[in-house]
Amino acid sequence: MQLERQEDRFQLLVKLGSGGQGEVYKAYDKVLKKNVAVKVTPKRHPGMKDEEWQERAVRSLRSEARLMERIGSHKSLIAIEGMCETEDAWFTVMTLADGGALFDHVVRHGELSEALASDYMLQITSAILHLHRRKFVHGDVKPENILLCSSDPTSNVKLCDFGMAREEGGEFEVEVDRGTFDFWAPEIIKRKPCSSSIDMWALGVVLFIMLCGSHPFDPTASCSDSEILSNICEGRLDRSNDVWPLLSLSCKSFIEALLHPDPEKRMSAEEALQHPWM
Repeated sequence: MQLERQEDRFQLLVKLGSGGQGEVYKAYDKVLKKNVAVKVTPKRHPGMKDEEWQERAVRSLRSEARLMERIGSHKSLIAIEGMCETEDAWFTVMTLADGGALFDHVVRHGELSEALASDYMLQITSAILHLHRRKFVHGDVKPENILLCSSDPTSNVKLCDFGMAREEGGEFEVEVDRGTFDFWAPEIIKRKPCSSSIDMWALGVVLFIMLCGSHPFDPTASCSDSEILSNICEGRLDRSNDVWPLLSLSCKSFIEALLHPDPEKRMSAEEALQHPWM
């Protein structure tokens, strides 16, 4: 996918979010003649020399585009539809899902019903299975990377952000900072080689948050980093919250199968789609 030079192609409408490589906007694309999501990556970075930043940014953008081409399309994955540049920035054109992140939805509206959570899980697990069958690991499954297609809570959802994705068997560069390891599987913390099962662990954490409104290994949001890491490695799942006793037995078994500390015994995406709860 080449970087084409096009000035004044986009009319930026609403800022949707931001990340390490720039900001994401809902925009009108005058070439495609439709609303899209656009990641705007500036050509200058306050903490780096222009030449160094630009070389790094272009390499990363092209790598992500090549990766998405290899992964292929799926209805529950955010797709890259094109890339272009202006004098000041690079633009990555993506599928629009402007209902906001799942994380924000849970914060605003509280816990989801089992029925709605199951519907979301069916879509995201299907997308993850698509990745795994192509021997890719997403590596960053979390509520912030699951987007609703519209403001209607019953709308479809899509998995986004493939900055950590890589071929299965590749090792991750691990930087221990709060907000990242909340979704790490025990084998990542223990510096063991990763496999597709790390995505399933993260999916289990996401589901627990959707249903219970809290983190399964930091239920009061007051544990120290070392306590959270220990809880994750030992598989000490919180069952003391008010919601857990109300969940169906099938749902509980589904969560526990995803959050098994042994990756060899953890449920796969294919097995998850065959589980009675789904």
